[in-house]
Order: sequence, then C-alpha cells, then structure tokens
Amino acid sequence: LLELVGLSQAAKGKIKTYSGGMKQRLGIAQALLGHPKLLVLDEPTAGLDPKERVRFRGLIASLGKQSIVLVSTHIVSDLAHIADVILLMKDGRIIHQGPASEIADLEAFYLEAFGEEGEHGGTVSL
Repeated sequence: LLELVGLSQAAKGKIKTYSGGMKQRLGIAQALLGHPKLLVLDEPTAGLDPKERVRFRGLIASLGKQSIVLVSTHIVSDLAHIADVILLMKDGRIIHQGPASEIADLEAFYLEAFGEEGEHGGTVSL
C-alpha cells in the first residue's frame, strides 16, 4: 500500500517529518488496509500544493477503479478530472445529481449554484 501511494521510500521515516501531501497519502494507505469497497474522503486535496493535488487526483481516480469513492470537497476543479457522477448539495438538499459529463464547466456550475462570493455558505458534496 505504501508503494501504491508513493511512500515506500519514506516508510521508515517519522510521520511528524512528512509533508501535508505525504500525510494525506498515508491516510489513504491506512484506509485501504482492509480492502474496502467504499471510501469516503472529506476534502482530500485541501492544503496540498498543486503538484501534490494532481498526484492525489490520479490516486483517487485509480482507487475508483476498484472501490466506490465518495469525495466531499469545495475544490470543484479536482473533481472535474476524476468524477463519474456529481452530487451537488445546498442547505442539506440535493440540487443536482447525474453524470459528470452532463456538466460542461463544473466550476461555472458551482458558482451559479452558490454565488461567486460563497454567499450561501454551507457544505458542498460533489
């Protein structure tokens, strides 16, 4: 699993010395220990630098081939690259559910639903 998440060379290092991205990947490795059929990830790319975000998106996409992966995030650009199905929630209600291919520009769709300033607040799950 450490090889899968790109941490095999850091396996003997102390976790407190890991970067944010390394800790995120370690968490994924831990979650995969029991070969789950369902993974739930909350803001998995938050706080990562651009290079780590791209790498992490690839990892999530790869995991989606073997398991169902649910991702809750406000970083909609990450999901545009990996999601098959989009579920958009506002104030606890589903306002869109369907194939990602139905939405040409996910960020524009999000901004239309929630406003450019995030004026509506709340949690968004995609």
